[in-house]
Amino acid sequence: MRRTTILIVAIALYAALPCGAAETPKAPAGMSTRDVVKATRNGIVRIEMASIVEETVTEGTGKDAKPVKRDCAFSGSGTGFIIPGGYIVTNHHVITTELESNQKLKKHLGIRGTFAFDTREPASTLASTRSPNGPSPFSVRPTAGELSRYTVELYVVNSDELSDLAVLRVKPIAGDTDGSRRDYIESMMDRSALQFAPASDTEVGDDVVAIGFPRSLEGPPTVTKGIISATNRSHGNSTYCDLLQTDAPINPGNSGGPLIDMNGRVVGVNTYSLNHNGTPGIGFARSSRTAEPFVRMLQKKTGVTRQHILSDAQEVLVGQAERFGITQGLIVTKGILGGATEKAGLMKGDLIVSIGSERVTRVGDYFNALALNSEASTVIVVVWRLPAGVGERILASRSEYYEQTKYLSALRMVRPVKEDEIRKVTLTIKMK
Repeated sequence: MRRTTILIVAIALYAALPCGAAETPKAPAGMSTRDVVKATRNGIVRIEMASIVEETVTEGTGKDAKPVKRDCAFSGSGTGFIIPGGYIVTNHHVITTELESNQKLKKHLGIRGTFAFDTREPASTLASTRSPNGPSPFSVRPTAGELSRYTVELYVVNSDELSDLAVLRVKPIAGDTDGSRRDYIESMMDRSALQFAPASDTEVGDDVVAIGFPRSLEGPPTVTKGIISATNRSHGNSTYCDLLQTDAPINPGNSGGPLIDMNGRVVGVNTYSLNHNGTPGIGFARSSRTAEPFVRMLQKKTGVTRQHILSDAQEVLVGQAERFGITQGLIVTKGILGGATEKAGLMKGDLIVSIGSERVTRVGDYFNALALNSEASTVIVVVWRLPAGVGERILASRSEYYEQTKYLSALRMVRPVKEDEIRKVTLTIKMK
C-alpha cells in the first residue's frame, strides 16, 4: 500500500508540471573555439600611436642643479575591433599619451592601424572584395592561403575618458587618388565587422575568448580563453563600472580588443587586468550593456555628453549600508546644482539610488546614467530622504575609513535607521 501511495503522488506531481517542464531547456552550444577564432579574427586591428613629449629633468647636483627640458619619443600600442559602418572600437587610454608630472605633450604624431585579413577562402569569395576596377589595388594581391597585412593611418571620431572608449576610422590614404585603396580596405572591414551581444545573454560561467595584440609580438593576434567570472564589477576609482570579470588572460597590448562569446559576438571591450603580487586570472572588460550605447554615441558628432545634476556626492560603502540599515547609493554632500535640479527638489543629504533605469551605487554608475539619459528631455531620479543628521553621520564614518579602528568604532555607535523613518521620493528633473 505504501508503494502505491508514493507512485500516485509522483504521477500527480508530474502531471501538474507544464508540458516539457520535466527537462531543463539547454542553451545553444555555440561554436567551437577554433570556429569562433576563424569567424572573428579578421575583425581585430593592431593600434599604434606615437607622440613627442617634452620632459623637464634636473641636471647637476647641489648649487649646480638646474632644470633642463628635452624631447623624448612616446609610443603605445593596443588592440581594436571593427564594427559595422567602417568604424573601429578601442580604449581611450590606447590612443592617448599618459604623461608624468614633469612631462607635457609637444606633438601628436598620429595613430596607425594594422589589419591582418586572412584570405584562406575560395577565390570566388575573394573576388567580391576587390575593387570594381579590377584586382586588388595593393602591390601584393591577396590570394587564397595568404595573411594580408595593411597598415593605414587612423583618425579619432570621438573618445570618452570616463568610459575608456574611443571610435576610430581610416584616414584617406596617401597616393590613393581615386580612393580605390580605401574602398578596398573598407569593403574588407564590412565583411569582417563584429556585432555586440545583448547583455542579457551573458552569464557567469559562460565561455569567452579574448583576442588581441600583446606588445612586442609580431604576426597575427593572440587568442586566450576563459570564462565570465563575475558581472557588474567596479574597480579603481569607481568610475570604471559595469565591468565583466574574466580569467581569460588579458595581456598588455590586449586593451581595446573584444571579449567574444561562443557565438562570435562581442560581450565586452577588454580594458585591463590585475597582476598584483603576481596574481593572474583577473581581467576586466566593459560590458556590452553600456559599451554598445556609448559606441553609438561616439559615432556621432556630439560624442558622449553628460549633464551633471550634482556638484558633489559620496558613495555609501557596503559596511555603512548594512550598519545604517539603508541601501547603497550616493549621498548628496554639497549644495546641488541650481536650475532644474533645484526646482525638482533634490536636497543635500539625499541618498540617490537610481537615475532613469540605471541603479546607482557607485560614482561610475552616476556617470553612466547621465550619459545613457543624455538624449532624454527629463529623467526620473529616485532618492531616499533620510532623517536629519544621518547623511552627516554616514559621511563622518566614511572620513575615518582608512583608520580602521576609528571607522569600526564609529559604525558601532550607529543606530540603524528604521524603515518608517525613510521617505522614498521620486523626482523628475528636466534635462533639456
